[in-house]
Amino acid sequence: MNKAKIFIGFDQREACAYHTFVQSLINHSSIPLDITPLCLKSLAGYKELHRDGGNDFVYSRFLSPFLNNFDGWAIYADGDMVCQADILELLKLKDDSKAVMVAKHNYQTKQSKKYFNNKNENYPKKNWSSVILWNCSHPKHKSLLQSSYKTNQANFYIDFLGLMRMKLEKFLLNGIGWH
Repeated sequence: MNKAKIFIGFDQREACAYHTFVQSLINHSSIPLDITPLCLKSLAGYKELHRDGGNDFVYSRFLSPFLNNFDGWAIYADGDMVCQADILELLKLKDDSKAVMVAKHNYQTKQSKKYFNNKNENYPKKNWSSVILWNCSHPKHKSLLQSSYKTNQANFYIDFLGLMRMKLEKFLLNGIGWH
């Protein structure tokens, strides 16, 4: 394993959480880290168009295979995580037959409001995309036109759900120290 390629959701309003997460990765990693914040101002030609008051990386997380040139493996994680174990343990779970791997769970919101007083709703597969192990080389990603990654945000989520219908390997976040 050469290094861990990690894309992290970044929202300026949550900058402290982002930096805390990065430091927790550094503290526990036994391999070099290649970390890219998904900061909107650095994603030339890309705009988040959602109007739900969510964070700035609602859809940009689905750019990970494109940003990794549809090559190799990458991890996406929301910026408000804390890593309590070696990231290598997550990478050891990769399975080349899978396009994407997530922690499947049936999460139900407990609060009607989330950060910044935004509405907190239940929806299928809620939080499954908070940590994603992407097989960026998988043909399912390559079949998506690169231009759609830049221009059609609705397709990111639809394509992700399509990938989720495939038989996926399950990994448990808490079992390897993700909280």
